[in-house]
Amino acid sequence: GIPISVQPCCWPNSPDEMGSKTSTTAKVLSNEEKKQLAKEKFKKAHNATFDGDSISAEGIRELRAQGQEPIIVDVRTGDERKVSQLKGSIDEKQFWELDEKSIGGRPIIAYCTIGFRSGLFAQKLKNQGFTHVYNSEGVVLWTHDAKAEPLIRVATPHDESGKSKDIPVKEVHVYGNEWDLADNSCKSEMFSSMSSVTVGALGTLRSIISRSLFKGKKPPPPVENGTGQGLHTATGRNVVEKKDAT
Repeated sequence: GIPISVQPCCWPNSPDEMGSKTSTTAKVLSNEEKKQLAKEKFKKAHNATFDGDSISAEGIRELRAQGQEPIIVDVRTGDERKVSQLKGSIDEKQFWELDEKSIGGRPIIAYCTIGFRSGLFAQKLKNQGFTHVYNSEGVVLWTHDAKAEPLIRVATPHDESGKSKDIPVKEVHVYGNEWDLADNSCKSEMFSSMSSVTVGALGTLRSIISRSLFKGKKPPPPVENGTGQGLHTATGRNVVEKKDAT
């Protein structure tokens, strides 16, 4: 069989824990220590999942300053997105509903908590023929960038306008204890539901197996994404951190 190494996932502390809980981890680390640990975890996740480039909050600002508006894809679960998300981000389903004109020459940036799930998604896009694809450092490191736009929560409309409202928040879903490294000014929440975690873990495991099966093989030629929409093949200037050769 194919040897597969799976990092420990964020399983609940006990089987009877349900729902989402606020982190009670003692904040014994300084923000600088948390930031450094988060960067180390991101680098490890990125190198294990994506053979392309990474991009930080600063890199996204630079892209926008050059007139490039990226498509930011949040690959986390709906429960995580309900706590907070990057302003203007879309989920995977919304991404696959975009047509070729909507994608155009725009950069595609995937993000999750610390870069593992988003790395798998970015690699999937690259293997399918998409270009100008990047793996974001993730929502945890986003909280450590003082110049970054605040995280937002999309509020359900309570009037006849039907328009949702973006509410700035200082809360972030960190998935599990291991990734509870957000800036100390943020309130951290994490999974404690066995069912929610199981769904996320199984999806990740499936992606790992798929990546292992095709690792080292030439990716398939660009094809349509199954909805009759052409795949993105634009290129653009990289304002990113280049992936290490290791």
